[in-house]
Amino acid sequence: MNNTKTISNLLILVILLISSVVLADFKTPVDPVVPDISISEGSDKKNITNNSSYGYAVILSVRDKGTFSGEIDFSADRLLVTHAVLGKVELKFTDIEKISIISWEGFIKRKNEEIFYPVKYVIKLKNGSEIIYSGKIPMLHRIFFRYNSKKMIFYSYFYVYTGNMKEKNDRKRSVPLEGTVDSVFFLKQ
Repeated sequence: MNNTKTISNLLILVILLISSVVLADFKTPVDPVVPDISISEGSDKKNITNNSSYGYAVILSVRDKGTFSGEIDFSADRLLVTHAVLGKVELKFTDIEKISIISWEGFIKRKNEEIFYPVKYVIKLKNGSEIIYSGKIPMLHRIFFRYNSKKMIFYSYFYVYTGNMKEKNDRKRSVPLEGTVDSVFFLKQ
C-alpha cells in the first residue's frame, strides 16, 4: 500500500511537471503593434522638426476624414519627375495646382504586414496640363503640416496586416485606407 501511494504521488508529480513544461511553451497570442498612421496633432508633437525652407499653403484631402487647410514645408522648391514622353521634368511647386494619388502598391514589410506606398500620381499644373507620373514621391509620404499653432503629421502610405496577400494583384490598390492623404491642392502664393 505504501508503495502504491508513493508511486501514485510520484506519478502525480511527473504529470504536474510535464503539464507545467507544456503550458510554459504556450503563450497568449498578442495582437501586432499597429503604427499610428492616423492624423496626429497637439502640443505633444513639439519634436516635429523639418529643416525645410520652402513653405506652401495647401489643402490636404484625407480619405474619409475630409480636407485640411494649412501649410506644408519641403526642402526643395521643385519636384523632379520622369514623364514617358517628355523625359525628366522639373516642376516648381508654385506651378502645381494639385497632386492626386491614384494608385498604391503593397510591399512586404514583415510576415503578415505590408506597407502600401503611392506609386502613381496625376499632377495637374496651373496652366491646365496634366502629367501622369508612375513612381514614388518620397517627400509626400510623410507630410509635416501646420495650421495656426497646431502641428500635425499626415501620411500618404498605409499598412495592411493580413496573411492573405499571396498574389501580386492583391498588392495594387486604387483606394487607400481611412486617414490616408490622397490629394494635395496647392493654393496661390
